[in-house]
Amino acid sequence: MADCLRHRRPFHGSRVIAVEGMPPTADHLAMGILVNNLPNVDMYMYAVGMPGDPKKVTMSLNPVNKGGSSVKGNKPFTEMSDDQLQDLFHPGKKGRFAQKVVVEEYEVPLTTGDLMLKYNPALKAILIAKVDIEGHEGHFLKGSQNLFSKYPPCIMTIDLILEWLERAGTPVEEILDLLTGWGYGNVPTAANLMASNEKGKTKTLRQKNFTACLERVEANFQENLIAESREAGAPGHAVLGDIQAGEARAKELDALLLRS
Repeated sequence: MADCLRHRRPFHGSRVIAVEGMPPTADHLAMGILVNNLPNVDMYMYAVGMPGDPKKVTMSLNPVNKGGSSVKGNKPFTEMSDDQLQDLFHPGKKGRFAQKVVVEEYEVPLTTGDLMLKYNPALKAILIAKVDIEGHEGHFLKGSQNLFSKYPPCIMTIDLILEWLERAGTPVEEILDLLTGWGYGNVPTAANLMASNEKGKTKTLRQKNFTACLERVEANFQENLIAESREAGAPGHAVLGDIQAGEARAKELDALLLRS
């Protein structure tokens, strides 16, 4: 996505904001950003939560699927005994045929969406968001009240796994009320989620007034670009100049394609 945003109209100057709390995964992501020379990624190596959460949390690394790692307590595997882990991840394998299962734990600093917004104005112009944090979605939303009430992403894909949200102390009913109050349409009911299969618990929501959301995102995006240019102190707004040059080049290429 970051690579596409650098080279595709009308997204010149756009950024990806990545939040990854699990240290081994964050290290991998950071190396990918550096190796691929992607300066348009803002990366936060934090867990996200809500006011009142501790400043640090324990995260458990899923030994089979790193993407399934979570804050300790949100998912059953994070609190299982060795035998239970063995049965879960390597069922039927015992004795010398068994591969020992180890769940590594990491102490991770925690921030909130509203704190990120306070120090990074790019969050005022989020077009699309993916919120998939293994049961901590409710903590993130409750810690992002200012962000979502003023600058909600126009499109948001979010995981709503009832068991994990409940274990995290954020019942799904509370989350659905927040999403509706922030102007999202097609918000499911708790009954709908209960009756859904695993894939059906991942929902893509859109702002009801989608056109107004797009206009607001575009206005904030342009405002951020101008502010960045002024901070850089470059004459003639270098950031905007680079964007305009890129768009001019894209038009040239389009013309060549049409002639071909």
